[in-house]
Amino acid sequence: MPDYAIANEELRRLIKGVVPVALIVFGVLVLLRQPVLPVAVGAGAGTAFALWSFYLMSRSAVRAVWQGDPARASKMMQRSYAVRYAMTAVFLVLMIWIDWVNLPAAVITLFSPKITFMILNLLKKGGEL
Repeated sequence: MPDYAIANEELRRLIKGVVPVALIVFGVLVLLRQPVLPVAVGAGAGTAFALWSFYLMSRSAVRAVWQGDPARASKMMQRSYAVRYAMTAVFLVLMIWIDWVNLPAAVITLFSPKITFMILNLLKKGGEL
């Protein structure tokens, strides 16, 4: 039976880095005279979706590790990636369709986990937060 404690712990660590990145994105866009509410909604939606996608990926990785067969685990991860990319496409289409949401805020915050990991790896050995 998979233990998702590692996935939950990594998500908690990631939140500590992603929220400040989202706030910086929000601040920069507001300073560039973008409307506050659409930027806040876009940044919030992008951040929430990025965290949810990371959580789904970490749970899939834990499930794949618990598989006895490496080939089956690889197929599980490939399917997981494909589903998450499809969900990201649907998210982006929704953000475009809901035209009052600030699209740059939503798109930039989708990259916030990657930005956070890059910053953590630059600042500390091993990426500890």
